[in-house]
Amino acid sequence: MAAAIARDWYVVAEDLGVCLYNAALVGDVGQVRQLLGQGVNVDWCDSGGWTPLFAAAVNGHDKVVGLLLDAHANVDHTSHTGVTPLIVAAHQGHAIVVRRLLSAGAKVNSKDSNGDTALYLARKEGHADAVQLLLGAGAKVNCIGSDCNSTLRGASREGQADAAKLRPDAESPLQKAIRSDQVGQIERVLRATNMAVDERLRGVVFVSPWDGVSLVAHPALQHELTSKLQCVSSRASPFAGINLLRTSQLSKPIPELDLLYALELLHLPGDDAAAVTSHIESYLRHLVLTGSTAHPILLLALGRWLVDLAFVNAFASKYPDATDAWLLPAEKQHLAPAPAESPSSHTDLCTRQLWATLPGKPPAAAPAMDALLDLVGIPKVKQFAIGLFQTSAALAKMTPDVRQKNPISFNYCFVGNAGTGKTTVARHFATLLHASKLRSKDVFVETDARQLKDAGAPAFDKLVQSALDGVLFIDEAYDLDPGGDLRGKPIVAALLTAAENLRDRITIILAGYETDLQTKLFDFNAGLKSRFQFVTFEDFDVMELAEVCRLQVAARGWTAPKEFATLVAKKLIVGADTKGFG
Repeated sequence: MAAAIARDWYVVAEDLGVCLYNAALVGDVGQVRQLLGQGVNVDWCDSGGWTPLFAAAVNGHDKVVGLLLDAHANVDHTSHTGVTPLIVAAHQGHAIVVRRLLSAGAKVNSKDSNGDTALYLARKEGHADAVQLLLGAGAKVNCIGSDCNSTLRGASREGQADAAKLRPDAESPLQKAIRSDQVGQIERVLRATNMAVDERLRGVVFVSPWDGVSLVAHPALQHELTSKLQCVSSRASPFAGINLLRTSQLSKPIPELDLLYALELLHLPGDDAAAVTSHIESYLRHLVLTGSTAHPILLLALGRWLVDLAFVNAFASKYPDATDAWLLPAEKQHLAPAPAESPSSHTDLCTRQLWATLPGKPPAAAPAMDALLDLVGIPKVKQFAIGLFQTSAALAKMTPDVRQKNPISFNYCFVGNAGTGKTTVARHFATLLHASKLRSKDVFVETDARQLKDAGAPAFDKLVQSALDGVLFIDEAYDLDPGGDLRGKPIVAALLTAAENLRDRITIILAGYETDLQTKLFDFNAGLKSRFQFVTFEDFDVMELAEVCRLQVAARGWTAPKEFATLVAKKLIVGADTKGFG
């Protein structure tokens, strides 16, 4: 029955509870919804007492957490070590999940078997957003943790936060201003330029990530807003947006409409400062009193209302991909230098944090993973690599009998333009697959389609044998072209056999352009495609190209003007999205 429901490896198991747990672990919303619809026990437990809600919470899968809670998952279920979903989410710093669990009534002061609370662990790991949410829900600050320190004393001693900020009665200045209802008090706090933006907005948690487009959750209204608001589209008619907002507010109680109303008024000619103030303060009251997550454009509204570029800088820092679409020309001109203009780490901090907090990772994986994380760009590839260890952990929870009945392949298609790092990453993958125990050897055998066609099928079989228990990497695999080159046909037949019959012994990585792989290889044999997972290597953006240039210059011992890397990057970016660009 499970095989009839499941589409992916992580939901193939004899016990549907295992299916649900594994789908929650990797954040597969569709599979979780489908399994819940089949009536699977939402509180199924693994050997450690973890339910699917734990699996989703520890990895920050907010949508899955919501589905499980809607299915009446026990929000306060305790594992064999006494932890709860709230404790694991707070420990990992998943603020949005923490908020959802608290809204579902999670007990904020529960302790694990070490005596640690969610607040204690969130504070210890430096997760400020989670700390603020827990404090707002009444978390006690004097609970003693496993290191014999209270949350309050530990924060003071370690300097991670001002101890006073952790007192239940110590609200942020903005929260106090909103609850005081004193006229002008909110504006006075926000205009306090002696405080950083984060301090002025302490207690407000922003949506992250953001696609740079979404304004409201209603698709029809979203379409109307993007076409009629002048603050969004320069082609919109004057006052069409204001009229739409006015009528929408009467029929739809959507808090973000206040924010958009203020932004539109600020964009239009005239001086309606009182109305702008009213709409922004109304939105802020909603955030503080309900604990809702703030929309990113709040920062722009504040910056334009208060004529304070510090808020605009904060927006650009949090949402760099949205700056071109949302910032006004004057704001772009006065914006602080972009990160690419100053020496900085090119590693995606969120991805590095994900790796740093991953439980149970083997020390042997550190060098290869560090080298991978240090590569410029390819954030999705890095996250996929970390997922190997999450996959291994999920498989370890299956019995050997279940795994034998449901063999899993770890074959990949690395697709992307030349120069995006596919070969380099493949070498790291060989080490990571071995370190994660998905392959028993750290073996990497490299070839390309032309070499395979020249050598013939018997030579390919020998290469497969030499790569057993490790990785066989085939670059420019589309050149096998079995439909257009008779020499490639027996190679592809042997490739299909190896991918199927040796899937528990070898990882085959095909690399090349996605369209060519599809038209020259997979269209010839549709069964081949189903045996490979696609890993997309995105083109570098301007900042990443500039960083690559700086690294190349430094590696050669050269010197160059500060602006040289940016100029080179802007020249190169012209070729983005074209075949061969990398």
